[in-house]
Order: sequence, then C-alpha cells, then structure tokens
Amino acid sequence: MNSKEIKTKYEISKSIENTRKGFEESFEEGTLYNRQTQDKAHLERILHFLNINDGMKILDLGTGTGYLAFPIAGRYPKAEIIGLDIVQQALDKNQDSAFMLLLDEETETMKKSL
Repeated sequence: MNSKEIKTKYEISKSIENTRKGFEESFEEGTLYNRQTQDKAHLERILHFLNINDGMKILDLGTGTGYLAFPIAGRYPKAEIIGLDIVQQALDKNQDSAFMLLLDEETETMKKSL
C-alpha cells in the first residue's frame, strides 16, 4: 500500500469512528433516536410501500431503535429480520425489547390456552 492509500484508509477509519461516536452521543441523549420514532404516518407509508413475503430475510442497516425492524417483524412474523447498527447500546436495547416482546407473546398464548 502506498502512502496515499494509507492516508485514505486512515481518513475513512477516522470518519467512521467519529460517526459512531456521534450516534452514540445521540442515543445516550435520546435526541435523534427518539425524534425518529415519533412519526407514525411516515412509518405507515414505508410499511405500505414494502413488498414483503413469508420467508424473506430482511437486513435493516442502521436499525437504531428498530423503527422499521420491529413493525416489520410484527406484521410479517414469517420473515426473518436482522437489525444492525454502529451503536452497540442501540443493539443491546433492541435485543432486550425483542426478548420482552417474545415474553408478551408467550404470556398471551398461555392466557388463551387457560
């Protein structure tokens, strides 16, 4: 690798790191992430536009709060949804949320069988 390529690679790495830090700060403050998830009409337009079938695998890059991933999973339970994000805290929170949703579903199923 020549010096120009090394410099470019360094600049890209630095840019990615700065972006990650910015998103982490936003997540901790609850600014962008909370604002993003308040527009239900926008979400409905997106979901209406998507052409999803049973068995599809959907990758939600930059999933954040799961703004798209959770509603898609709710509407299309036979699709596989994978959410990736640069902010680990967002992924941790989503994993907890997904676990709680599964518990809620199991509880409802148990109530119905009683």
